[in-house]
Amino acid sequence: MSSKKYKNGSYIDNRYTQNTNNQIAESLVGKAPSNNVPNTLVEQLEINTNFPVWRLEHLELTGEFGLSLCEKDLLHTLLRSLKSLETMTWQSILQATHDKGKSKNHPIDIKSLSINGKNAYLRKFPRKEQQPSEIFSLAITNKIRIIGIRKGCFFNIIWIDPNHNFVATKYSS
Repeated sequence: MSSKKYKNGSYIDNRYTQNTNNQIAESLVGKAPSNNVPNTLVEQLEINTNFPVWRLEHLELTGEFGLSLCEKDLLHTLLRSLKSLETMTWQSILQATHDKGKSKNHPIDIKSLSINGKNAYLRKFPRKEQQPSEIFSLAITNKIRIIGIRKGCFFNIIWIDPNHNFVATKYSS
């Protein structure tokens, strides 16, 4: 398997960086301040042909949506699902549907967060300038979700939502 060496000396597997621009990958690892939003539809489509890369640096360890509350069976389910999703491109992940053709994996409107979801969001991003413009939901099952931030091929996992309570829906307890 070939890899690419960046100016900072790090190596990234070409499977994850194929067709992405270096500024996106470098900005995500904090090496180059740049606009990480694709400029054209072609760039966005190229990003969606890549495989996901999971990042855990911002993962909440405590709290209602923290990793510490996950039981062994839930952790196994999460890891099996992430391993399965790794074999799919972002385009395939985005096109996956459930329940009458609705997208399983999609951006979340901050306004649609439940009270507990909004509290977790504001705890993680207390200052307006820290708040991401968009958060993203990955469906593990009809009820279990992983919530995070997607930038290019990278997905920063922040919260585990075992009961679909982060966003107010019919599944919320």
